[in-house]
Amino acid sequence: MFIFNADSLDLYGWDSIYTHDILIQRYDFNYEMLDKFEGADENHGDWIEVIAFPPTKRMGEMIKMWPPYGTYDENGHRIKK
Repeated sequence: MFIFNADSLDLYGWDSIYTHDILIQRYDFNYEMLDKFEGADENHGDWIEVIAFPPTKRMGEMIKMWPPYGTYDENGHRIKK
């Protein structure tokens, strides 16, 4: 799964986003991994799969991602090191 900025898509277009790999986050997971992310939907009581950006700590422990977990703060801003 690729996460990219909608403004970048508007500015550069899909071909440039794809060709130049302009993305914010990449998650590498398979269907079996999605089962581990089920959570209760408070509004309906149903079970839903949750993939978030910025990634949660749980995602950081379970999914391979680039850039690695810890690159962004809780608001999705890149942490300067």
